[in-house]
Amino acid sequence: MNYTIADMLKDNLVPGIEQLAYGGDLGTAEIAAVTVQEYPADDFVQKGDLVLSTAEGCTESEERFAAFLDELTASGACGVLFAFRDASYKFPLSLRLQAQKSGLPVFRIPWKVRFAQVQSDLIRRIHRRSMEYLTERRIKQDFLWNLASGNYESAQQMALQGRKLKFDLSLPYACVRLLAVPEEGLPEYSDKSAETADAIESAIESCGRLLGLRVMYAARAMEFLLYVECKAGREEENVRQYFELLREKLSDLSGLEFTWGIAPCAGQPADFEKLAQQAELALQYAKGSASRIYTYKDAKEAALIAALLRDPEAAAIAQETLADLFAEDAKGSSYLQTLAAYFRCCGNASKAADELYIHRISLLQRLEKIEKITGLSLKDHRDRLLLQLCVRMTLDE
Repeated sequence: MNYTIADMLKDNLVPGIEQLAYGGDLGTAEIAAVTVQEYPADDFVQKGDLVLSTAEGCTESEERFAAFLDELTASGACGVLFAFRDASYKFPLSLRLQAQKSGLPVFRIPWKVRFAQVQSDLIRRIHRRSMEYLTERRIKQDFLWNLASGNYESAQQMALQGRKLKFDLSLPYACVRLLAVPEEGLPEYSDKSAETADAIESAIESCGRLLGLRVMYAARAMEFLLYVECKAGREEENVRQYFELLREKLSDLSGLEFTWGIAPCAGQPADFEKLAQQAELALQYAKGSASRIYTYKDAKEAALIAALLRDPEAAAIAQETLADLFAEDAKGSSYLQTLAAYFRCCGNASKAADELYIHRISLLQRLEKIEKITGLSLKDHRDRLLLQLCVRMTLDE
């Protein structure tokens, strides 16, 4: 967490400071830099700047002062500290309301306070907080990657270290491996790349807060490892809600393609290494899929199909079983896609018909025709399994 206006007030860096406007959370007003600026601000104030000003030329004109506040708000300033030469000057109510409405924190500081001293003190605090944050972040990242790889001496050692880092390893977790692939031409170490990674991490954290779930995460370049808490009795629901919310938030980031590997919750306490391996397997299969999303369950099925495809005898059986369907499809029918939809919908004819945009009766007629062509019955569980395996092998190939 960066240094905020709330931190500045808590540290009492500016004696005699008085808040004039802003009813929001000052703990979110992060100070990126400190600058001295008078009206007009033009383009000299950057996003995150804390502005120090005497409001020279503004105290005599409420209209000019309002324009100055508008400029500071538009620039993205995190707040402004005014030192008025006239100690009797009263900050107008209209300006208080304007600043409050725009979300700009406004403060008054004594005229005798030296801007240079305020700048110096704040820069030191910002730098110290930044170093503390980076150090803590690196320690947390290393801890989670070691947890995922099993690179530790004992579970007790990791539980103790996790507690110090405010990680509760006794809870059940699901694991998500997320790969963000930026558009071509974006340098790995560019400001844009860093900004994108920060936006992804912010989304990861905010989704956890919104759903009331603990989320532990680590990043390497644009690959993210997440452990998402699963509350007892709501394991599947928690994973689904978190995944859907995070996916929605990340959809706002342009120029990125996201690939997901998801390993569901599997007991308490979590086997972190096993979950990471399962999510990694799902991620690898997701890279080659159209949806770019695979669960571990999907990956297990895909791994079995891939193993069958590598076996010449199994591949020959699939070709022989579906040979007559291939011949019919070559004439313009779509029996193979009909079977695929039917199996995807778990044998639900109505749902499969909707997916294929045909009437349910038409689907049932096609299925009857498929049974006659192949000599296999969809009512016989062994025949159905054989057909399902053959269809999957054919489509994956």
